[in-house]
Amino acid sequence: GATEVQREEKERQIRGAVVEWKLPVYDVSSRADGYYVIQTSTGNGQIGTFCHVKPKDEYEKKVLVSLKPGQIITCKGIIDGVSMGNIEIDPAIVRQLSP
Repeated sequence: GATEVQREEKERQIRGAVVEWKLPVYDVSSRADGYYVIQTSTGNGQIGTFCHVKPKDEYEKKVLVSLKPGQIITCKGIIDGVSMGNIEIDPAIVRQLSP
């Protein structure tokens, strides 16, 4: 319900903030540079995000690849902006996984 100017101002205010949010997975994709992007679901008052995570080892990579839609994750990172109405968290780490 905000105007473009209002959305731009809000993005300016939150860019660079460190956040830690518990959110449900919507989708996971991989990038050529080794990062995985976890898109979280919106709805029920939840914020949609793109969490950009670079696994530090094969175990973390395996965990990221095994994520399923609806699974709850805790994503912590720096707000880098907004894309397609979702908040970009880049870089990010997944602190906690819940079944």
